[in-house]
Amino acid sequence: MKKLLETAGFVLAVIGLGGIVHHFFGWFRLWTVLHHIPFLHGTVLLWSNIVLVVIGAALMIASDSVGDRTDRPRPSIP
Repeated sequence: MKKLLETAGFVLAVIGLGGIVHHFFGWFRLWTVLHHIPFLHGTVLLWSNIVLVVIGAALMIASDSVGDRTDRPRPSIP
């Protein structure tokens, strides 16, 4: 579960950063996932990419609090 959250957070952060860079410089056209959604235009698109970066960072931070099942001690059954 930890690796899944880390991977999802990283992918969302990269997509968001790619969208921000594309908005300002025109680079990374292939990474602009939100650019293909019809009702997102202009500054709404920029804010949506910023929200993606924040959600991605939050998922990567939250993955540290989620431990693997092997990290937890098993309860002893009498």
